Amino acid sequence: MTNKKEHDRSSLKRSAEALRNAEKDEQVAKGRVRLLSGQFGIDVRAMRATVGIGLREFAKDLGISAAYLCDLELGRRVWTEKIINLTLEQLNNQ
Repeated sequence: MTNKKEHDRSSLKRSAEALRNAEKDEQVAKGRVRLLSGQFGIDVRAMRATVGIGLREFAKDLGISAAYLCDLELGRRVWTEKIINLTLEQLNNQ
């Protein structure tokens, strides 16, 4: 479990950094930000599963609705810097 947890945590950090960098680069097309946002969502969902946190519980911890978190994880919405930071903080504390 620890190996998977570390792997998921590492993947989550990499996708968060890529997403942050893409959002800062004005040359990056919006499609790339959406793609990276979707990958971050996949990584968040995997990490949640690894540490055993349900969608509703995690959304409550972040102060957002479960529907909004679901949309973020599925790539239907783009992650904001604030939510990225809260997400990383919450998952790193698990």
